[in-house]
Amino acid sequence: MLFDMKNNLIKGRCYTSSMIIASNIENSYFVTGLVAYEDGTTHLHSYVEYNDYIIDYTKNLIIKKDVYTKLLKVKELNRINSQDIDYIYNLLLENGILNTDRYMATFGTEIVTNLEKNKKLLKRPLKNKTDFSCLF
Repeated sequence: MLFDMKNNLIKGRCYTSSMIIASNIENSYFVTGLVAYEDGTTHLHSYVEYNDYIIDYTKNLIIKKDVYTKLLKVKELNRINSQDIDYIYNLLLENGILNTDRYMATFGTEIVTNLEKNKKLLKRPLKNKTDFSCLF
């Protein structure tokens, strides 16, 4: 990740980087929401929440949650506990949902809830609920 920052390659990497960071910090959350910009537009953005702090890889920030949410006028859309990331990621991947990090960031919890309610929608069973190596 240091290479990314030195070479200005971090734009558009918030989903994947936040998912990887959250999966490695116990009791953290992979959060996605709408953030406001000075020009009045809003954009989908992901970051990590840990205790009262936000870790935002693409903005190179570790900041108090209340300050971050006020500055960026965050409207949270989805929150995934770090312990559930590998299960949700693999369930989506195993069922042919491509660009998994972006879909997971936005709709992961909702998709998994519906897949688990409707087992017949599953294309194939999840092989390994704890294998997260496909990210690296």
